[in-house]
Amino acid sequence: MIVLRVYRNSVYLIILAALLVYGNMLFEGAYGENERYPFVVYYGSEWDDRLLCFNTAILSPLFNEAYVRFLSAADVDTYGYISISTVGGWEPWVSKLPDELIVGWWGEWEESIVNVSHLLWMEIFMKGIDWIKNRGFRGVFIDNLDMAIDCYPQFLEDTIALIKMVRERYPDMKIIVNRGFEAVEEVGNYVDGVLFECFHTFYNFTSGRYEWFRGEEDREYIEVISEKLMKESRERGFRVFALSYVNPEDYIEDYVKLVEEAEKFDFEIYISDVYLDMILDCYKQTIIPYTEFFLTLEVTDEGEWRVETDEEIMNYYIEKLRELNLENVEVDTEDGDVIIRSEGEAEINISLGLSFSNHFEDISRTQV
Repeated sequence: MIVLRVYRNSVYLIILAALLVYGNMLFEGAYGENERYPFVVYYGSEWDDRLLCFNTAILSPLFNEAYVRFLSAADVDTYGYISISTVGGWEPWVSKLPDELIVGWWGEWEESIVNVSHLLWMEIFMKGIDWIKNRGFRGVFIDNLDMAIDCYPQFLEDTIALIKMVRERYPDMKIIVNRGFEAVEEVGNYVDGVLFECFHTFYNFTSGRYEWFRGEEDREYIEVISEKLMKESRERGFRVFALSYVNPEDYIEDYVKLVEEAEKFDFEIYISDVYLDMILDCYKQTIIPYTEFFLTLEVTDEGEWRVETDEEIMNYYIEKLRELNLENVEVDTEDGDVIIRSEGEAEINISLGLSFSNHFEDISRTQV
């Protein structure tokens, strides 16, 4: 049993708890035992255990901050979403979009298209990058380069300049961009990955159906772009992620074909519905053999304590320990103590760190 005993009140503790959980990882298809899937794009708000099954997770910037930090602690590369050329009205870093920045309207997604070259937009965009970094994301996913480059070619140079600005301000921050194939030679110098959205498939908003690109010109275009991305990625060292949209009710045959197409160019493939708010059943739930999570506690003057990190995360790992048929696994408090107990073969390692440590004394760690 490990007991963390707090002798002073009004103390904030950050406990990094590493739970050693044994189990087999259940990957099927192209992925063998003890492997993770390459990447996921998930804009849902609910926690899904399978997020731990991916090396890279592109997420909504509004995703629960505790979940983001939890995934990062579990060695998942987390990327927060931001658009370089559009605003949907939900972004926390945009209080109100001045009319002078708006150059068009994207009806399919009900977003305003902005003037990427405007200095005010550059300031707003970089504020968004700062916001994402402060949420605990390891990287940023920059969307809609094609809107800024293909539809408004006058924004080409400033689009590249913005991405370069992100790289220079945050040299350790990872960057994935979506499309923008016309500028991949320049952009490729500053990014860690390029996403090929609509790789062979797309959602037809007019018909309301998921479709394959069937036309000869479309298929030739995909082939040419794929060859280009493969060549540039090998020369410049960035990864290529292929995102394909499929009918979530009937996708197995499409999935097999898309994996085969991606393998031709060494692309990493992910399939989903067009709204990206679910993880399809072809991605199996796994148990990560070793992972970490952050638990933030506050001990008040009255001796009460509060779990600030989402309780669901903590309960998940308590349940995983219980699945090992241990006689006793529980989290408890006694007179201001924070106690995590277990009996059996499982190992629980707890390291203690302090915020504002100069304010605290008489904090001990006791192992019984």
